[in-house]
Amino acid sequence: MRFCTAIPPPSAFTRSILRSLMEVALASLFAVIVLRFWNPFSFVRMYNGGYFASFLLITGLGLLLVHRKTMLQLGRARIATVLWAAFAALVLHLLVTGWSDVTLTESWVSAGRWARFPVFFAAALPYLLAEELLLGANRTRSEWTRLAVALALRLTAFLAIVFGIFVLHSGAIMLILLALFLAVFFVFQRMGMTLVRQETGSVLAAAVFGAILLAGFCLVIFPVT
Repeated sequence: MRFCTAIPPPSAFTRSILRSLMEVALASLFAVIVLRFWNPFSFVRMYNGGYFASFLLITGLGLLLVHRKTMLQLGRARIATVLWAAFAALVLHLLVTGWSDVTLTESWVSAGRWARFPVFFAAALPYLLAEELLLGANRTRSEWTRLAVALALRLTAFLAIVFGIFVLHSGAIMLILLALFLAVFFVFQRMGMTLVRQETGSVLAAAVFGAILLAGFCLVIFPVT
């Protein structure tokens, strides 16, 4: 008698993660292809900073376009909640950079760098909004699972950047040199965003919180040209 062991189908949770990874991969590849011919933030004049900002913007807008129906929940966000999240992120950035400037290395942002803050914020917000929507759709069961999925999405996007560097010759080599710093920052940033999402229940508040932190971090790490 022959016994056949049925292979259980993947759970809806796993399928949702795989679909999210595929969506991020396609949106990221589309972004690096567009950037091969046109960089909308080339005027930023920070070495590869404009490329990174443009990548976040194009990828984020592409993902939001796919999930435009789920964006309706953003309208339920309370303005006061979003403003408090923005204030908390700004204070956290100033505290960390101030402490780092005093104890470790010069990291206080100059007025010239602050002038570029709106660009990085506007570029990061669409991607982080899309990421929060994807994580919400995945219905992750724990903070660590949520963190792991978010980092997997960002790794997928980073692999598209690597493809753009080595295959499309984008020249964004600084992103590889800064990969370790970005990875460490992403872990703490995502933990903060998860906390804001849990406390406020707001996708927009979490995305704004993360976008301010990411914009501030970009002002510190990318050299001015």
